[in-house]
Amino acid sequence: PNTDTDHAREVMEWLHESGLPFVLAERDAVVGPDRTPAESVTTDHALGAVLAARHLAQLGHRKVGLFISRNSPTSRKIIAGWSAACRELGLTPGEHVERILPDRRDPRFSGAVDAVLDAVLEAGVTALLVHSDREAMAIIDVALARGLSVPDDLSVVAYDDEVADLFTPALTAVTPPRSSLGRAAVE
Repeated sequence: PNTDTDHAREVMEWLHESGLPFVLAERDAVVGPDRTPAESVTTDHALGAVLAARHLAQLGHRKVGLFISRNSPTSRKIIAGWSAACRELGLTPGEHVERILPDRRDPRFSGAVDAVLDAVLEAGVTALLVHSDREAMAIIDVALARGLSVPDDLSVVAYDDEVADLFTPALTAVTPPRSSLGRAAVE
């Protein structure tokens, strides 16, 4: 369950009351009804965002943008890592385009992607970190339709790597260690 929602407490109570052992994967440990923390394993998503920003900076990019999926439970961690990377690399948030995209099923999504690309071009941004893959693909599709070259005019790093390899060409992506995470949860 997403532990950042209004119903998280009810779900956690249900899990605790079930009497079954459970481990939250990719969710923060939350305190149960009896104030006992839940077992959990999570990826260091903040570090993943830092590594992506460093990669883009090493390629020579100085103006980079961040786009986040609105409903992602890892968004705040990626944003924290991104902020740390901006400080580390001497970049300031005012020099970046940082947006949260609506859900892909939201009728406003297509317009938001167009607006994102407009803002990117206006700000002189040359590289993006986009969470998640599908949003990165949507941004690239719009960029290509406008005649931009990817990665020459705009480099894009996807965060999540669930379907990044299905895109043509395959996207550069930050890949959370899912197998290791699963093993740790089982252990």
